[in-house]
Amino acid sequence: MALDMSDKFLPPVVIVGSERSGTNLLRALLSTHSKIASPPPAGFIDALGGIQFRYFPSGRPARLSELIDDVVALTKTHLNPWDIHLDSEAIKTKLKKASLWDVFRVVNESYAKEYGRPCWCSKEPGLFNHISEIAEYLPDAKFVYLVRDGRDVALSLLRGHLHAFHVYFAAEYWASTQRSCLNALADPAHSAKIHLLKYENLIANPGDVVKDLMRFIGLEFETAQLEFYRDEKVLDHSKRSRFWKNLGRPINGQNKGMYKDYLGFKNIEIFESVAWAEMKALGYPLVTSDRRLFTNFDIRLYRAIAFLRRTLWSMDPRAEGVKIRARVKATRKIINRVMA
Repeated sequence: MALDMSDKFLPPVVIVGSERSGTNLLRALLSTHSKIASPPPAGFIDALGGIQFRYFPSGRPARLSELIDDVVALTKTHLNPWDIHLDSEAIKTKLKKASLWDVFRVVNESYAKEYGRPCWCSKEPGLFNHISEIAEYLPDAKFVYLVRDGRDVALSLLRGHLHAFHVYFAAEYWASTQRSCLNALADPAHSAKIHLLKYENLIANPGDVVKDLMRFIGLEFETAQLEFYRDEKVLDHSKRSRFWKNLGRPINGQNKGMYKDYLGFKNIEIFESVAWAEMKALGYPLVTSDRRLFTNFDIRLYRAIAFLRRTLWSMDPRAEGVKIRARVKATRKIINRVMA
């Protein structure tokens, strides 16, 4: 059911946090609300956020149509592509400003309108890098900062061959993400718009945590949200990748602290030494008593190990691996063209 053109959208919800922190679970809990629509994360902010200025040489929107086409293309190449038709020309006519963030607004509103829901929620990877920009362009946006114990995040990243191919770089990624979010949370201009949510609390007590979250968003809690795993769209999402299979099951309150059994003490020591300050700031107890210092040789060694692991992964013959590499190739092609 499409929204009437006179309907006003509610303040959007923007999920920020590192990958493998439970953001897909959070998206499922929100998207099954009768008033919230949340498109699958397409990766276009991660790909284009850092190079958006390239579309606007000398401050002019010289490549605006190209930007819109690239965003639309990326919504189609993901493992879980958007299931609505996005027309580039129609998007352009709805823009209030020539910017990536207004394109971001329009495509999400288009998705919400298609599903007849007055509120949209985005969990695009990389949004944590742009909290101030989003708050400027979308002043009524509400941010949900989801954090999970970084050691469990690192374990999941390494097991899934996602981005970081050594615990040192997984720790750098996690720590950097938390710094961006914590800095925004500490900023009086943004703090009232940000809701900090710990993954461990969410899975331990989902009912109360989701009710509290919905109060922040400004919508009534619906019991169907806790049965997200029965939702047709969530189930479809869960079947598209091994990384999302848990979306087809009830919340597992025991899914935490897995790093203790599988990450290994040496890797835990490396992770905690890199993310020491962020772990302490977020109240995660440290296993190691002293913070290790890394030499240039250590880092070069970790980089070499990561390179070898990445090379081996690039030969993964499984269908999902082939699809992921095709996605990466398509994204790089866009980035390289824009950077040229």
